[in-house]
Amino acid sequence: MDYEGSGLTDGSGYQMQQDALRWNHTDGDKSGQSLNARWSVYRLQDELDGILAFRGNALFFEASAWYLWGTHWFSISISDNATADVRGLGGSLTFAKSLQRLDGSEWKPYVLLKREPFSEYPLPLSLGTTRNVAEAGLKYKDADGTLTSSISAEKWLSPSSETRTLNDTLLQPPEPWILQAIAYWLPTAKRGLAWGWSCAFSHADRTTQEPTTTETEYKYSWYPAAAPIWSGAVSLIAQAGLWQSSRAEWTMRMSVPLLSGEIREWDNEQIKDWGTAPFKFSTSWVFHSADWQLGTDLSAGLTPWKHMQFWNEDAYKVFKAKINIQRNF
Repeated sequence: MDYEGSGLTDGSGYQMQQDALRWNHTDGDKSGQSLNARWSVYRLQDELDGILAFRGNALFFEASAWYLWGTHWFSISISDNATADVRGLGGSLTFAKSLQRLDGSEWKPYVLLKREPFSEYPLPLSLGTTRNVAEAGLKYKDADGTLTSSISAEKWLSPSSETRTLNDTLLQPPEPWILQAIAYWLPTAKRGLAWGWSCAFSHADRTTQEPTTTETEYKYSWYPAAAPIWSGAVSLIAQAGLWQSSRAEWTMRMSVPLLSGEIREWDNEQIKDWGTAPFKFSTSWVFHSADWQLGTDLSAGLTPWKHMQFWNEDAYKVFKAKINIQRNF
């Protein structure tokens, strides 16, 4: 059983606090079950760029189970948001097959179907938005790290909700189809410096970057999140194991965009910009014993509007803090 508390604030005045409680049970390496409950409290203190001030809360429940049959792995989950602006149950189905090699490496192709809240934490203009996702991918793991690649199709569903912007035409958020291809290599956490990489490309059949005010503003918007007509990014990942012992670990990770760009659209006008991928930094500590584990994580992200201008006023800045306490029985 473990508890996780987290907080988020960004440079635009949005704040969120979240508390989660999770119970896990496993029967060796053959099967397992888990229960998860999460409570979120969020607010936008003052009006910002046409987005009205508001506050709210959300309660999330999830039950899941998995089973390993030979080399085949099955997983199912059912979730409920228990809030008025998210209708219907969520859940997921996963099928995977494990292919072990003599050198100790593992290949795992998988297929995933899921319906879930748009984001792990509620963004001001994505409240109530859900994602229906169909995904196929391949995971490779060896002693040096993990390679993950996937192709997915998503449909966003956004029910009409209370007015949150000065622009009355935006009561019904757009509901795009999104195609996405992702691949990334993450090195195994160990002492010293290790390198990884990531690349992602996506296409949306309609833009979600409409202006929230009555006039078009070419800047970052929460509406409901970044889904330009086309986007792509290639990033370098640096991971440093600063301390590692039998009782404690300290790691740092940084993601630096090397090449990125987006094609955005307003009123049938397309705008091309480069240097749009985020810079990310995180550091984490883990202290553990036979029965307890305490972990903390601090992270920051800077998403420029264009030309890698991370500290420009149009850039989106977000900071997160997380603490995890785990008790083993």
